[in-house]
Amino acid sequence: MFDPRLEAQRVRERYAGDFKKVTDEVLAHLAAVPGVRLTVSIEIEAEAPDGFDDAASSVQLTITRTGDDGLMRRPRLCTVALMAVLVLTAACASPDPTSGDQTSSSSSTGPGSATSRMTVTPGATQESVSSTGTAVEPFPPFSATVTPVTTERLGASYRVGCPVAPEALRLVGLTYVGFDGTAAQGELVVAADLVQDIVAVFAELYRQRFPIRSMVTMEVGADDDASMAVDNTSAFNCRPITGGAAWSQHSYGVAIDLNPRENPYVSGQTVLPREGRDYLDRANPAPGMILAGDPVTTAFAAHGFAWGGYWTDPVDYQHFEA
Repeated sequence: MFDPRLEAQRVRERYAGDFKKVTDEVLAHLAAVPGVRLTVSIEIEAEAPDGFDDAASSVQLTITRTGDDGLMRRPRLCTVALMAVLVLTAACASPDPTSGDQTSSSSSTGPGSATSRMTVTPGATQESVSSTGTAVEPFPPFSATVTPVTTERLGASYRVGCPVAPEALRLVGLTYVGFDGTAAQGELVVAADLVQDIVAVFAELYRQRFPIRSMVTMEVGADDDASMAVDNTSAFNCRPITGGAAWSQHSYGVAIDLNPRENPYVSGQTVLPREGRDYLDRANPAPGMILAGDPVTTAFAAHGFAWGGYWTDPVDYQHFEA
């Protein structure tokens, strides 16, 4: 007779070796990857004899590498804490009106087929892992480059009379996460004395996997309306404030507009870009949207930036300035 408790013990014993193998692979991976949290799942589906429900088993393993202060960072190799839970459910098909459906699979390769999956939560690197435990499609670590800029490089975004010289600006290359969920490289021109803060902020946005649509500099055309219309994140552009004559903070390289479409500029009935009207309801969050107290505003505030979303008129949800 099929005994669910004996079946549970049999599956535990049979797949203990698989669990150890995956654990060893994860530990080996962890030794090479700084500042990550890994969650490993092993799913087991076992076919029961005719007349009985199939058995379903799952194992979860969570491993975290942290710094001494509890924050995920690039530390020395540290002691790893393991937590594992093994749950096996197996029930007879004969009558238990309170029991729910049991898991079964038509794609099982035979009694006791097993699949392993690993997900690395944002740290320095994220990888998906195939059922054989082989890492594929690496999510690259955050990177940043800093170089001087010239008048020629700034193009139309710079003109005679601008309040800062090109020598006071820097071109910063940054890794960001696109709306398609993949890593991309972008560029911002910012004030030289803000470079470290800018890099730290965007490193945190990358760690949070906050999506950014586009990040290109303004040397071609320097058209702020056109940049907003295509949802481009930008910083330096020597221009007046919107609707005024005074220099914008962007003219000093100390302001950033982030995802303008999802975070429009609002003054009375004016909404810029026009596509931003779809995102005026801030109680209805969407990817790329910036909200009070969220990881984006928190990251910028930690480095001395004020958010235009806290203004009253205009309200500039896309805008951060030092």
